[in-house]
Amino acid sequence: MIKGEEAATAILSAPRMDYRDEVVSNALKLKEGEEVMVWPIDSGMNDRDQGILCALTSNEVVIDVKTLLEGRSVRVHYPRHNFRVVLARSSAKI
Repeated sequence: MIKGEEAATAILSAPRMDYRDEVVSNALKLKEGEEVMVWPIDSGMNDRDQGILCALTSNEVVIDVKTLLEGRSVRVHYPRHNFRVVLARSSAKI
């Protein structure tokens, strides 16, 4: 078993996948590099994550989220099913 700090170091030092050209044509009109918010629509609706859109496919949403450690970021993956994705600046309307 590893401790939290060891896990954070391992995660932050892991290689990153290049998601170039992974934002597919979509009805949401979102583009790679835009700041978005993502949250589940079934439960936990008040817990919204905000970050930079890296990938958006028919199955998955990936955003780059800043951490509290050394100003670094991690890529967070979400399924498309039962999750809402909106531009961060437009989230106040929802």
